[in-house]
Amino acid sequence: MESTKAQVIRSFLMFLAQYVPVGQARLATLGGRGLEEKIWSELGIPFGHGWLIERSRKLGGKLIANHRYQTHNQLGTFSRILAGHGADRAFIDGFHLDLCGTLCDDSIANFAPVVPLILSSSGRCLAITVADARRNLALEQWPDFQERAAKLFGRGASEDIYYRIEAYQKRVPIRKDQPAFIKPFDPTKGAQREFGLLVELTELLHRQKLPWIPVAVERYVYVSRYQRRPFRMRSYFFRFGEQAAKSSELAFANAWITSKLSFANGDAFREVKAPSILGIPITAPVTPIGQQPTTKGETVMTDRPSRLKELVGVLGGAEEAEYNQLLTDSLQLRKFHELLTGSKGSTEGIAEPNSASPPTPDAPPQRRRRAKKTWEDLTDAEQIQWQLKALELKAEMGGHWKNGAWEKLLKQDFGYYNSELGGSLRAALARTNGGFRKMFETRIKTVFGDQAKQYIDRLAKL
Repeated sequence: MESTKAQVIRSFLMFLAQYVPVGQARLATLGGRGLEEKIWSELGIPFGHGWLIERSRKLGGKLIANHRYQTHNQLGTFSRILAGHGADRAFIDGFHLDLCGTLCDDSIANFAPVVPLILSSSGRCLAITVADARRNLALEQWPDFQERAAKLFGRGASEDIYYRIEAYQKRVPIRKDQPAFIKPFDPTKGAQREFGLLVELTELLHRQKLPWIPVAVERYVYVSRYQRRPFRMRSYFFRFGEQAAKSSELAFANAWITSKLSFANGDAFREVKAPSILGIPITAPVTPIGQQPTTKGETVMTDRPSRLKELVGVLGGAEEAEYNQLLTDSLQLRKFHELLTGSKGSTEGIAEPNSASPPTPDAPPQRRRRAKKTWEDLTDAEQIQWQLKALELKAEMGGHWKNGAWEKLLKQDFGYYNSELGGSLRAALARTNGGFRKMFETRIKTVFGDQAKQYIDRLAKL
């Protein structure tokens, strides 16, 4: 089986393939020891479409000797080098910021000029990989990160965000057979590391003049043994939309904390079960950067999870499920309060029970537009079954879609056809062949378990 690091790299390429064909995408990564470039070459990505950025002269020399992709030695000047190739090539569809440490200080300053290259592309995809075993300023300067988060999201909302991240981290599997001298995974420190990255990245994106709200986020926590010694790593995938949001910071945080989290320790990735508290979106007011958080109208909205946690301790150390239930109830009460009073705590404009105006007789009833079904609406099992069905139908036609069969298939299964749906489904089929075939087989085994053999056999015949 491939290393977890290689699985993450392939997963990012699959993630990107949902929005732009990998063979046409322009890619860039921090070069390192050449694992990513090896996978690029295996998948047939053109040499002119890939950039390797490596500061080490020794590693850079090996990359030049072993690969034909374009190279550069400084992340901070990469945008200027790319601009010199012409405006038609000054963009990156998928960038993997694979750091030895974490996103802070110098790495932020060097990466900032690259962000517009990503946001102005068709792919608009970013992957960030950080290491848990390196120095992390969020652990050293935790109160500072809490204050920065309060300015970004609002104080009550920032605390909700942290506790939801922590609730997820508590569900990450822990090895129970490791030696006593090895420190076990600490979910609190894990949550602080992830929360710190969210704050740093949100501040960086906030300074951009282009829309940066993600339409998709994926998170991975894993033990990497690529260089034999085990290191706990974290990778985050983002796909940014082209439309701006009213509250970009809060929309970004909501997309982050409700995204899928996967874990692996030397084997295939498995999804971590989501905690029950994630069902309610965070809707507290946002305080713009540079202003002090306001407390006006937050009497009910700042009933913070930390108080619930203290209450649980007073009541005799209730289990995590009881604490989560208390937190869920608190968030639901907050949501009801917002619906009744508005986000600023105002009761102005709320009609009395007997003062409701009757509907106008001549007003035609409003027809609610039915949302169109998309690829993302299917469950994992439904996606795999559809991919196999489509591949079998294509094989029956000799390997090519004929006489409008493709459009007919989509209208039959999704109720409509357009270029956006067609593009996402063609990308889904592309992720079943070539270099993605092994990953597709692994996904079948993960999703179907004991029943996977029948689907693997169907795939083997294609």
